Amino acid sequence: MKSNIALFLIISILFISISNALNCQKKEDCIESNCVKLADGGLNFCLLSSKLGLPCSTKVDENGVYVNGLPPCGGSLKCIENETGKGKCEDLLVFDGN
Repeated sequence: MKSNIALFLIISILFISISNALNCQKKEDCIESNCVKLADGGLNFCLLSSKLGLPCSTKVDENGVYVNGLPPCGGSLKCIENETGKGKCEDLLVFDGN
């Protein structure tokens, strides 16, 4: 009986955490991530990357060092670059309000 109650509590906490992550209102609603809006105006969600909007690069030199000393984005983000090899970490599903 006690194991059923413990299991119910664990599932309830996980459900509340997931619900909050899928409909965050501000950065504080997310744990070590950013609250972002979907482009279609649906639910907000917590993006598990703190690199959103940071400078990045995907180009490497002959020694395997990233151009301009900038790291790749990682995770679900893509580095959108200009012709100099500098770019910004973007999530193609995210609407930034501009």
